[in-house]
Parts: sequence; C-alpha cells; structure tokens
Amino acid sequence: MSTLVISSNEYNLGFNLSPLTRGVSEPAEKTLAAAYDALNHFTETNVNKNPINRLKEELNSILYECEQQNWDGHTAKPISYKAIEHAMRYASSLPKEIPVPEATPEPDGEVALEWYGKNGSVFSISFGENSTISYAGFFSENKKTHGVEDIDSLDKEILEKYIFRTLSN
Repeated sequence: MSTLVISSNEYNLGFNLSPLTRGVSEPAEKTLAAAYDALNHFTETNVNKNPINRLKEELNSILYECEQQNWDGHTAKPISYKAIEHAMRYASSLPKEIPVPEATPEPDGEVALEWYGKNGSVFSISFGENSTISYAGFFSENKKTHGVEDIDSLDKEILEKYIFRTLSN
C-alpha cells in the first residue's frame, strides 16, 4: 500500500505531493500519476493555466454545449468532435509568438478560432468536419481577405501573416 501526503507551508503558496513511500508496482505508479493529475486540476487557476490548456477546455465546452441540433434555438447544426479536433490541432501547431485565439461555435456546425486586434481588426479561421477551412479577415485599413483551403495542403505561413497583421493593427 502507498500513502500520499499533500503539504503546504506558509512560505510556499503551492502544494507539494510527496509519497511517504514509493511503490514500484504498476497500480502504485498509476495511483501516484492520478494524484498528481488531481492536484494539478484543483490547484490550477485560470490565471496560471497554460493558454493552450484554456483553449482546449473552451473547445471541449463548445463541443458539450453545442453537440445537439438547434443548440442556439435557431436551427444551428451540431458542432462535431472532428471540427474541434481540427481546430485544436491547428492551434497547437502555431508558433509561440502567436497568442492563443478565442474559440466560437458557428451555426453551420463549424468552430472558429478568432484573433482580435486594435481598431476593429479581426481574423477568423473556421474548422468543420471535413478537411477544409474557411478564413476571413478585416483589417484596420479597411482591407479584407477571405478564402477556403484544404487543411492538408494549407500554407500556414499565409494565415500566420494575417494573424500577425490583425494583432499589429
């Protein structure tokens, strides 16, 4: 049997999970891993949470809240797991210099990742169940862009250029 101790002291605002003894069996290792996961879950706040984890939670929430037909009360199509998966995979692959976007469900069954800049600039990429994405941008100098691309042959540098353009306006 293994015993775990969760301790905190007045100098350390975080928690420390220290096994009193270290089990070597597979169940003991799984128990310790589950305890670490639980502690991280309950001590992680939105302030110190990794931004990509916040996005993942936001996308999971969208999937849960919008998985039924008519989720918006105006005949919206359900958001599919595949759309969420495409959006998450794309967001996870972005360079670190690009801030994590906001996620928005769309009534056509797609999910959008959106970046907002100053002066009303916005850039949005929509992911659906199939392997195409739609994007649209409006920039402060009243210039616009839009298009549809296949995810597999996507030139990510072009979209990243639009995201940076949005954020710098």
